[in-house]
Amino acid sequence: MESTIERIHGNVRNMYEAYPYPAYPLWAKLRWQEAYQGTANFAASLGKSASLYLSDKPRILLAGCGETQPYILRKAEASHHSIDAIDISQNSLRRAKTRLLWDYRNTDFIHSDLDHFLLKRRETYDHADCYGVLHHLANPSHTINLLQSSLKPGGTARIMVYNDKSRAWINHTKRALLLLGFNSESHKDIKAAQDFLKSVSYWVPNLKEKFNQMGRRSLENPARFVDTFFHAREARIPISDWYTAITEGGFRIIGLFDRYGELDDLENPLWAPPSIEDLKQRISDRRFENNLEIYLQKNSNISRLQAPKGSAQHIAHLMIKTAPQSWFQYEETKDIPFLLRQKIWWHHIRSFYLGQKNSIDLLLSELSIPARQRLARIGAIQKSQIHRKSYKEQLQAPIHEKMDTPSTSPITMIQNTQLPQIIRSILIRNKKKMSSEALIIERLARAQRS
Repeated sequence: MESTIERIHGNVRNMYEAYPYPAYPLWAKLRWQEAYQGTANFAASLGKSASLYLSDKPRILLAGCGETQPYILRKAEASHHSIDAIDISQNSLRRAKTRLLWDYRNTDFIHSDLDHFLLKRRETYDHADCYGVLHHLANPSHTINLLQSSLKPGGTARIMVYNDKSRAWINHTKRALLLLGFNSESHKDIKAAQDFLKSVSYWVPNLKEKFNQMGRRSLENPARFVDTFFHAREARIPISDWYTAITEGGFRIIGLFDRYGELDDLENPLWAPPSIEDLKQRISDRRFENNLEIYLQKNSNISRLQAPKGSAQHIAHLMIKTAPQSWFQYEETKDIPFLLRQKIWWHHIRSFYLGQKNSIDLLLSELSIPARQRLARIGAIQKSQIHRKSYKEQLQAPIHEKMDTPSTSPITMIQNTQLPQIIRSILIRNKKKMSSEALIIERLARAQRS
């Protein structure tokens, strides 16, 4: 008899076989340097000790790699770093292999359920990347324990898990779509569900704001749409429980990536990870709505450090690329001149991949204080690159004294719009009970208030 865990993982596998994520065109040119914060070197730089520094040939685990991550991180990691890319979907792995058709260097693709692989693995790893995976598994805390046991002493990991509170509106919207009778296995139904949410966006400004923040691609790309609104498994776990599972699993938190600058009233979270109480306060009043992107290190007594080394060919491969665009999409950094951007990027490469201890203080003197702080908070600049004590203190300090609670549009009375008529026509077409209309409207109302 099929167990609950097998059923959950089977449903997730079937979903990603039908909709490999994120479904970028195979010929799309991916800016892999934007994934700098996913590399093993970046995670190791945050830890006081890391097995990556001790290994001649570091081994990297991509846990739930999807169809693009192997390509992106294979380009960003040094060529002598071995990568094991694990995914539950054969279709995702097939697309991932196609992207790396001419660049397989030390990359193995493994079709497996993640828990099963970790239980049967023969290798231990210097670094594991598990981005957007744990909340889709049957028993996330068990998988965290398995990840920890798969790492060498002092090894590092990056994980991303959902911020359950900020996704409440998504879950209410998902419930409304299911009540309408849409089936994720039908491409016709997915298109109809997308059209319905476009109608919702037109009539309900509050939800239109939320859709806009999510991005147009999440609504228009079928794979992203299904991943967001029809996922086969989404564990709704409070952020405090994630912290408990992480610490009880034998990890310590060494950094938090504040992608949208929502923690600017705290010390640099990459250098001084915020407490669970700080996060809970900001989640409760919606000051922090990002997912939880954190760097972990396996507890150990290792203290010896050696600089990571990249090959000359790999360093040249990095140096000819332009700096990550994401560094300069913030208000504080958008006006930095191109040449200075490149100099910061080149210094980043020499520090992270060659372990050079050259000071970046001279470049910092050309930047405004807010620009320096932002670049440090997104990891473009690390503490080890800075020699001047006053700069270190400045870049660790909060940017703002206080962060305001986000404002929202007024709640729309859905009964006073054309949506009830649209809902009734869909219920009739999908042969669903008309009594569901009130429940659907209530779910959309809850989504506005979330």
